[in-house]
Formats: sequence, structure tokens, C-alpha cells
Amino acid sequence: MPRRPEERGEEAAVIHAFRFRLLVLPLGEDQPVYGLQYPGLDGQTAPLTRIDEMAAEFIRHMRQVQPGGPYYLCGYSFGGLVAYEIAQQLTAQGQPVAMVAFFDTLAPGLSARSARPEKKMERSDNHRDAGSSLLNWLERVHRANKQAEDCYLPQPYSGKAILFRAGETPDETSESSEAVIHPLNGWGEWVRGGLEVHDVPGDHNTILSKRNIRVLGEKLRVCLLEAQSHQLLVR
Repeated sequence: MPRRPEERGEEAAVIHAFRFRLLVLPLGEDQPVYGLQYPGLDGQTAPLTRIDEMAAEFIRHMRQVQPGGPYYLCGYSFGGLVAYEIAQQLTAQGQPVAMVAFFDTLAPGLSARSARPEKKMERSDNHRDAGSSLLNWLERVHRANKQAEDCYLPQPYSGKAILFRAGETPDETSESSEAVIHPLNGWGEWVRGGLEVHDVPGDHNTILSKRNIRVLGEKLRVCLLEAQSHQLLVR
């Protein structure tokens, strides 16, 4: 994602950059963003099948751009689980994590049982004009992500987190029923430092769509500014 060279101090790293391409505008030109894409989408590297390995690989790329914290992490759906693991690994390495945000991500265990309806939308909508090769790579990455999700064994996170929760639920999906049963998307038992929740327009499949992205982007911008202001106070 585009960023100005002089603004490499505190970039927000987003997991699955393609889904966040509309988010750059509402965040504002003064907020640099670094997009991280799953291995395997280039058609050359093999997809990873463990979330801890994905997190380690993303940290390696992040540190090439920003060698030290504080780090600001965001992830949509499955990407939220990867952001969670990145936060865990960075914390264990002694690196400050200023913010970790989930975009309608279900907590570990719940996400493994979900139908993950966003995959269908991603193939049919976002990649409608993509060639067959890209669609095949996407399918491989989706299968690898599902395998990684099923075998993920996380630990509770000692820091704070932010959940941007879809205000609507898609019809007839297990993702919807899990979210209704667990109003915090199940994160209450995992995030020990406090969970901040923001409801945003759209369902799980459409919160990042063109008609809904402005509200989500503005809320995220406020959260980023607050986290950045706090970092200035504690330095």
C-alpha cells in the first residue's frame, strides 16, 4: 500500500492487504499503512499452514520497514488471528505493540468452527475479473489458512485489543450464529488487558465494502490517533 518515505515511523500493518485497499483513503494521507499479503498468492511461494509461522514471516517483513516498535496491527477475519499471534510474538520479543485490532474476527476455537462465508464473497466479488491462475492460488491459500486455523493453539494475550464488530449478520451462516452466541466474538476470555468494541455497518462480508468502509476507516483512524498519542506520553 502507498506510503511516503518520510512517514515510516509508526505504520499500521494490515493483514491481507488486498481486502484493505479501500481503507487507505478514510485513514487519511498522514497515516502510513503497510500491507502484508499471505504467502502463496504470488503463485511462486507455497502457502503456510501454521499461524505461528505466518506471524513470524510477517514480522520479518515488518522489521525490514520498521525495525522496532511500537507496532500497530490490524487484521480482517482470519487475518485477525494472524495479527493476534504477531502481537504475541512481538511482545515475547520485548517489542511494544501499541494496538491490535480485529475486523469481525471470531476468537480461536470459534473461528475454526465457522463456515467462513467471506471466502465465497472474496472469490466471487473481489476477484470476479481475476484469471484462473489467480483463483487457483487463492483457493490454495484459503485451504492452507483453514488448516492453520484448525490447528492453532494460542495463548491469552496480556495486552489490550480492539474489535470492530459487524453490526449485521449474514443469513444462514454458522459465522452468524457463533457471533450471536458470543457477543464479543469470543475474545473476552483471550484478551486480558481489556477489549474495546466498536460496531460498524455491514455484515461480515461487507464491512470492508465501498459503501461501509468510510465509517470503519474513521473509527480506526480515531483508535490509531489515540494509540499514537498514548505512545508519546509513555516515551
